[in-house]
Amino acid sequence: MNEKYYDHHTCACGCGRSIQIKKHHSYYGIPKFIKGHGRKGRTNSPEHNKAISAANSGINNPAKRPDVRRKNSLAHKGVPLGPFTDEHQRNIKIAALRPETKRKKARSKCYINALERRLLSILEDAFPGEFAFTGNYQFRIGRRWPDFTNIRGQRKVIDMFGNYWHSEAKTGQTHDEHEAERRRYYRGFEWDSIVVWENELENTERLNQRIYDFIEHD
Repeated sequence: MNEKYYDHHTCACGCGRSIQIKKHHSYYGIPKFIKGHGRKGRTNSPEHNKAISAANSGINNPAKRPDVRRKNSLAHKGVPLGPFTDEHQRNIKIAALRPETKRKKARSKCYINALERRLLSILEDAFPGEFAFTGNYQFRIGRRWPDFTNIRGQRKVIDMFGNYWHSEAKTGQTHDEHEAERRRYYRGFEWDSIVVWENELENTERLNQRIYDFIEHD
């Protein structure tokens, strides 16, 4: 990242608080305000408030549209709205192929995250030249992008799972179920895989042995 993104930046509202610099700011620029401080001390004019009210009245207010009200009513009653129509599914596929959609998707994971970086360091130290990081959409198996792919001719991949985003609360599956589902998916394309969980990074010796067994197992 360019050095200017490490400079000290304070909120432009005058509160004196520092703006936390994040990786995506190198693409979109560093914000002038801390979240919620952009309108601190500012009020809308009466004319502005009237314009906002008019823009959200009548048919322009989604909450008052008959179709939206019907869907909300069914959702509150627990009635499933059913699968997407064929037209809706076609529109989703078309949107996914648009260049701007692809660019946004690529930007969303253009960096290796902290956990992946730690695992990459372990792989490079213990198994140099064995795996490459491919979690930034460089390599795909079906509809999955494995985090690390073997580059020595073996059809083997490794996924890095964080304890939060891959928890049962987020996935609806236990760790074992979630991991087994991922292995079955890759197995359907004749690829072997293992999942490394965040807590496994704390015991490097045990993790190295597990990866070694994975590499040596046919």
